[in-house]
Amino acid sequence: MLSTRVGYTGGDAPSPSYGSVCAGDGHTEALKIEFDPSVVSYRSLLDVFLAQHDPCVSFTTQYQSAVWPTTEAQKNAVMDALDAYEAKRGRAAMTTVAPPKAWHDAEWYHQRYNAKNKIRLALFAGVFACNALPHGSFPGQEQLKTVLGGLVFLSLLPQLFAPIDNVLSKFD
Repeated sequence: MLSTRVGYTGGDAPSPSYGSVCAGDGHTEALKIEFDPSVVSYRSLLDVFLAQHDPCVSFTTQYQSAVWPTTEAQKNAVMDALDAYEAKRGRAAMTTVAPPKAWHDAEWYHQRYNAKNKIRLALFAGVFACNALPHGSFPGQEQLKTVLGGLVFLSLLPQLFAPIDNVLSKFD
């Protein structure tokens, strides 16, 4: 893959945000993939897509299983992959297949989410480890726990305050 972006598509709201999508504005949280077909086939990407979730389960529009193929060949590949999946599982796929609509990048804190949250998870693990040890197990234990907890809190601030998000998104 050359690049990926997370965002919102499929709806008609002109400027969706995480909040508006959660409120049901008609958009779906989605992944936009730029790939080199000489390196990885579209069908291979579809196979990964189908293996990563259960397309036979119906969800709200925000979390629905959906594909927006950009060419007729891609649309045919999606339909063939879904037919094969249904035949294998013996259940109907609920995946929406529709022409692409306008793409809107998600907020900066959603981009590269897993990479960003590895740090947050490590901080949580540090707080947990400090709490699991008896008080005074090592010098500075309480101070370390306080610092780690503060960093966890600070890592959440941009998601809690839209003005901070708007400023920080300029640097993404």
